[in-house]
Amino acid sequence: RLARVLIQRLGREQPVTLAGGASRASPLIFSHFRASLPRDATLRHVTQPPVEAAARLAARGQAA
Repeated sequence: RLARVLIQRLGREQPVTLAGGASRASPLIFSHFRASLPRDATLRHVTQPPVEAAARLAARGQAA
């Protein structure tokens, strides 16, 4: 639901990302998440550990 609300408010220029350990628990989670979004929404599935993802963002200067 959150992804759909953000798409409505912010538009579809940015991809929607599904991340975190729970997203790797079953392929059904990803497929149901994909099905809940508009067909033309760009979806990324991030499977790297959170620490690695944070390090990559920091290295690119994108850390918050």
